Amino acid sequence: MLAERHTPTHPGGTLVHVVRNAIDHGIESPEERERAGKPAQATLRLRTYQTEDAFLLELADDGPGIDRESLLHAAQRRGLPVESDATLADLVFMEGVSSREQVSELSGRGVGMSAVLEACQAEGGQLEVKTEKNQGTCFQFRFRRPVVRTGELAARLERRWSLAPSALDSATMPTAARKIAGN
Repeated sequence: MLAERHTPTHPGGTLVHVVRNAIDHGIESPEERERAGKPAQATLRLRTYQTEDAFLLELADDGPGIDRESLLHAAQRRGLPVESDATLADLVFMEGVSSREQVSELSGRGVGMSAVLEACQAEGGQLEVKTEKNQGTCFQFRFRRPVVRTGELAARLERRWSLAPSALDSATMPTAARKIAGN
C-alpha cells in the first residue's frame, strides 16, 4: 500500500515526507499558478535558524494554502471524530485526513502527517503549521537547544582527550609525540 510505504519512521523520513507533501498537496500546476497570478514555477523553501533557546526548521511553499474546510469535510466523510471548530493543525495532523481522495506517487492519504507530528514530539519538538489562502503553507519544526555550560563541557573534554606529558611514557611514545610533549 503506497500510504504505508511513505509513512515516516525516523527523523530523516519525516522531513522527506513533509517535502513530498508540499510538492504533492501544496503546489499547483503551472497553468493553475498562472491563472492565480503566480509564476509558473513554484517555490519550496527550506530554512533553518536558531534563537537563544531553540533550533528551527521551516519548510514553506508558495502554493494555494491549506483549505481548512475541505479537511474538515474530509474528516467528516471518513466518519472521524472531529468537532466543527477543530483548528487547522488538529485537522492537518489527524490520522486519516487528507485533502486528496487518492494516493499518489509522492504522498500518501492522511497517514504521514500524524506520523510527522509524532516523530517531532518524540524528539522533544513542536510542530506548527501556518497557511494563507493563495499564498502558501509553512511547517515550522521547533526544538529546544540544549543548555551547555562551557566550563563543564571544556573540563569534560579535557579529561577525555588530554595528552598531559606526565601521563605519557616517553619510552613508548613515538618520536614526533616526544618532541611535542617536550621530552
